[in-house]
Amino acid sequence: MKSINLKGHSGCKISLLEDKNELFVRKISINQEYNKRLLRQIKKQKEFRHYSISTPFIFNTFHVDKNLSFDMEFIKGKSFSNLVEQEDHKKIKFLFLKIIKFVNQNNFLEETIEQDVFRKLDQLKINPKYQPFKDCCLDFDWNKIHKSYSHGDLTFENIIVKDDDLYFIDFLDSFTSSQVLDYSKLMQDIIVGWSWRGKTTLPFINLLSLHNLLKENLSPNMLTASYKMLILNLLRIIPYCKKEEEEFIYSKLLNIKNKKF
Repeated sequence: MKSINLKGHSGCKISLLEDKNELFVRKISINQEYNKRLLRQIKKQKEFRHYSISTPFIFNTFHVDKNLSFDMEFIKGKSFSNLVEQEDHKKIKFLFLKIIKFVNQNNFLEETIEQDVFRKLDQLKINPKYQPFKDCCLDFDWNKIHKSYSHGDLTFENIIVKDDDLYFIDFLDSFTSSQVLDYSKLMQDIIVGWSWRGKTTLPFINLLSLHNLLKENLSPNMLTASYKMLILNLLRIIPYCKKEEEEFIYSKLLNIKNKKF
C-alpha cells in the first residue's frame, strides 16, 4: 500500500494512501488522550447534512497502537486558502457567499453562549500582558448571542473546493457552539491571515473583499461578537505557540482590539 504524509495542524498523523488504485485519507490520533476528541470529530462529520455543502465519506474507524484512527474519502481539490490565492474574484465571492449562507441558516437555540464564554476566559492561564484582551472579550453582552449548530473550526484550511463544490473537514466540538464561532474562524483567515502565517505575502485584496462581504451580511451585533470571539480564539492558541508565533498573534491582537466595533 502506497502512502504519502499530508500536512496537519492538530498533531494527528494524516496520510494519503492508495490501495487497489483507490485513494483515501487516513487520520490517526496523536495519543490516547486525543482519542475522545477525534471520536467527536468523526461523529460530527458522519452526521453532517447540507443541501449544497458536503463532507468526505468516512469508511471505517479502528485503532493503531490504541490510538483511534479512521479512513475517509479523498477529495481531489484545493483548500479555500489556495482558492483565494489563485482564482478570480467572482468565483471566490460566489463560494464565500455559500459559506456565509450555511452559517446563517444554522438555527438559534434558546440557550445563549454567555456562560461558556465567561468560563473559557476564566480558564485561560496566560501572561498578564494579555489581560486587556480578556477585558475586551468581557466587555460585551454575550447573553444576546445564542447557541446554534456550528462546524467548530471553520478556517480556510478546513474547507476544500472541488470544481464549484465545497467540502468541510476537521469538524470540532469546541467550548461552545454558535454561528459567531464559525464567523470568528473565518475572520481568523480574513483578518489575521492564519493560513498564511510564516509566509511573506498574502492575498490582501481578496481578503479585504471577503471582509467587506462579511460586514455586508452580518448584523452589527453579530459582527462585533465575531471580532471579540476572534480575540478569544487567538488567546486560546497562545499557550501552544512558539515565541515567533506568539509575537505574530500579539501584533494581530493589538490590531483587532484597536478596531472600532
